[in-house]
Amino acid sequence: MPGLAECYGRELQRAMFANRSFLRPREFGELAREEAECLARYVEKEEGEQVVSRGRALCQKGLGPEVLLRLEQTAREYLIDTVGDVWLKPLLKRVGCYYDLLLQGFITAREYTILREQEQIRSAVQRSLERFTLQIEAAAAVGQAAISLLDLEELLATSIQLIRSRFD
Repeated sequence: MPGLAECYGRELQRAMFANRSFLRPREFGELAREEAECLARYVEKEEGEQVVSRGRALCQKGLGPEVLLRLEQTAREYLIDTVGDVWLKPLLKRVGCYYDLLLQGFITAREYTILREQEQIRSAVQRSLERFTLQIEAAAAVGQAAISLLDLEELLATSIQLIRSRFD
């Protein structure tokens, strides 16, 4: 579907900043051609697992769900403009099924990505809390030393020793 690939390419360019895309603008044409070819293969053979895998791959490339919905709308509009009435209804149904499967794979990959990012954030917060806890404990120990020691030289030496022991 060469005409559809061009329509997809224009839509990808319009949506360039609507997602966390790792694609460069020069890659949009190739992605558009691949997407049109995948849709055409699905319309011919209805191999769903390949479409689900494609959805996961598009998520990993950083496309957002809005872009996939725009591509589906573009495919529907393209078919309405180019296909005769006899074939239109069955083709629109297949396009709908294709994008349902594509979104299924996309959502699965997106959930995995979100969980992985949340785990990374949780780990970073945990490390920060541990570091702050050590700093607070050191400040409390220095405060105790300041209350109990009257000699300034001894207080400085004790404070330095406490801080070194906590952060080494």
